[in-house]
Amino acid sequence: GPLKGAARGGACAFWATGLCMLTTQPTMEEPSLLPALPVVPLISGVQNLVGIVVAEVMTDLGSDSTAKVPEMVRVAALAVSSLTKAEAANPSREKAQLAMREALTSFLQQVTLPFCKGLVEIYEKGAQKVSHSVAETLRLQCQCLASASRLQLADEVRKEAVATLFSLGVAAGAVAGSVAGDAAEANAEEQIAPSDALPVSSASVVASSALVDASLDSGLLQQLVQHTPALKGKQLNTLRGCAAAELLCSQVVGLSNLDAGSSDLLVTLSKSSQDAAAQLAKVLAAGKTHEHQPAALHLLLAVAALSEHLDSGDRVAADGKASEFVSTVCASLSTACSALGKHLTEPMLAAVVRSCGALARLAGVPTTAGKAISEAMPPPMQTCLDGLGHFAAPLGSDIMGLLRGNLQ
Repeated sequence: GPLKGAARGGACAFWATGLCMLTTQPTMEEPSLLPALPVVPLISGVQNLVGIVVAEVMTDLGSDSTAKVPEMVRVAALAVSSLTKAEAANPSREKAQLAMREALTSFLQQVTLPFCKGLVEIYEKGAQKVSHSVAETLRLQCQCLASASRLQLADEVRKEAVATLFSLGVAAGAVAGSVAGDAAEANAEEQIAPSDALPVSSASVVASSALVDASLDSGLLQQLVQHTPALKGKQLNTLRGCAAAELLCSQVVGLSNLDAGSSDLLVTLSKSSQDAAAQLAKVLAAGKTHEHQPAALHLLLAVAALSEHLDSGDRVAADGKASEFVSTVCASLSTACSALGKHLTEPMLAAVVRSCGALARLAGVPTTAGKAISEAMPPPMQTCLDGLGHFAAPLGSDIMGLLRGNLQ
């Protein structure tokens, strides 16, 4: 009999997707018929089928990391991408926005999150390369995850999207040896023929870029620090822990949405840097070497970056908490320096000095007139002296410049 209701919509969406696939050329960013189709009904109609296809793709990738993704998955992801771009450029009316958010949330849960989480597992198993179709689909799916934050979806959806993007960046970055990607190299990779396999570094670049597009705030970053296993205990000395710390640092450096929770994030980062320093000291004391930049360095750099962000304006909550959180952060930094001892490197010391300069300005340095220096020593100054006291090498010109700037 004739199809009705949801079944009819699903059949129409299926055939519309097929028509889009027929009009797609290998060099085309987007099927030529896609702009003419109603996107919300399209993605609502095919998401169940695409979800089944994604599950099959993940099974194939488990045995062959260079397996390809069917074109249907890419077309559906392109439809979602076009929808979110159009919504960002020209917001629709309230009723249409509700339908769009419902469709996007459902697609994320049935297609995007399973696809990206599946790739996290594959990268964690050590996969070195993926097919061009997987890399292109991943780029589109990461854009979908980033849109979950920009389009104000439900908090639980936003948190899961951000956590998945971060896990993907960490897993791929650990395999690649470094989360920091070369943009020029990534652009060059896009010119490779579709049949070629792309290195895992392309995934870390894509995930990191999507995190930037997601416009993270202090609360989401706080969640990442607190709930990422790679940033805890002995994991901090692994390649995955270093990748997580590096990716986190890059997000803190680019943080623009400062709020009252930023000071809490700063305290959390300082405690994580203290933990990382203690873990690194244990490894170095045992005579082992660290072949990559340690997590402690990236976390100290994150503390320095956020301290300077907070110092750059009047965006710290003016509720009298500045002296309290500054003291807590300084105590953690002093402990980190003490734990590292002679293993404190110049880049680490530079990060500590940068932090102390910004924190001193945030808290205000009291006058020493009529007081003993030991009584008047503000925490940032004491922490700076602690770092200098543990540094075993001659001070370089960069450190001297930072010290001179702080004194002024």
